[in-house]
Amino acid sequence: MKTLVRTAGAGAGCALMIVMTSVVPLHAQEVAPTPTAEARLQALLVDKLGDDAATIRVVMNGREAILLGEVARRATLELAEEVGLFADWVDDVDNKLELAGVRVGGTGVAATAEKAAAKTSDEGSDSLVETRVKGRLVSEIGSSARKIEVEVAEGVVSLRGTVPDEPRREVALKTAASVPGVERVIDLLRAWPGK
Repeated sequence: MKTLVRTAGAGAGCALMIVMTSVVPLHAQEVAPTPTAEARLQALLVDKLGDDAATIRVVMNGREAILLGEVARRATLELAEEVGLFADWVDDVDNKLELAGVRVGGTGVAATAEKAAAKTSDEGSDSLVETRVKGRLVSEIGSSARKIEVEVAEGVVSLRGTVPDEPRREVALKTAASVPGVERVIDLLRAWPGK
């Protein structure tokens, strides 16, 4: 919108203001729609975590991403936060995701204990894989490994952080993938010289 303001004399020291406004039409081909921060993060979650992340609803509150909904895999639930923190436009993630249909059979105290034991076993295995990945990264890329966050859930490993160059990024990804117990590696690394 363009606005032109003119002041014209109206006699006896009074001023008359004339405002002329013209509207410039916008054509669809001139203005490309930009996806919202929510839509961009949703696409990133699906790209990095797979179809299970398609059910995640993202709400942005400034630079905080709130993740809502139910997912089928524990790996998606636990690694969604890492993917969110990888996004340039996100500083914090409030992960409110839940596992859909978690049932181990039966109800009551016995079923609750059975679920807890299964989860503890899975997390113990994940912890062992995480320790192995971190150790191998240090031996392969040295002190650059200190800037890499390693998270593991159900054999899915996410590597998030910075490395000084592309060759070390590639070595880090291959090293993590070679560790026994790793099913898949999610690349959330950035190669930034001087970082």
